[in-house]
Amino acid sequence: MRRYRDSDLPQVLQLFYDTVHTVNARDYAVDQLEAWAPLEPDEKRWAGFMRENISYVVERDQQILGFGDLTEKGYLHTLYVHKDYQGKGVASTLLETFEKEAAKLDVTTITTEASITAKDFFELKGFKCVEKREKYLNGQVFVNYTMMKTLIPKSVK
Repeated sequence: MRRYRDSDLPQVLQLFYDTVHTVNARDYAVDQLEAWAPLEPDEKRWAGFMRENISYVVERDQQILGFGDLTEKGYLHTLYVHKDYQGKGVASTLLETFEKEAAKLDVTTITTEASITAKDFFELKGFKCVEKREKYLNGQVFVNYTMMKTLIPKSVK
């Protein structure tokens, strides 16, 4: 695992597209998948938040297996794993790293918006569902979940 680099963007965007259109396809309709992960993503937007946030990739043999980003306030903005590496510990490794990064910043709570597909993973990792919501994106309505995990402050450890 390593910090994200700007040169990772093409692979990150391809992984995002492929994962959404295969893994998330079991929980969302085709129109929703296309709205969520369009064939031509907003590269400038993606480059911006990946650069501005605390962003990591898991890589093997120059192939990115997963990526994610966390804001300095503890919002887990993205966490995606390559469609061929689901269930192999990639997301867990990324999440552990983000929890350590949050602790360094004295952030005591991590929040995220989890898809239907990802909800069980986050619950297994100690996140609590705060709210089931409908999110509007590119003309589509999605069910997702606001989830939160309270971290143990450094002073308590």
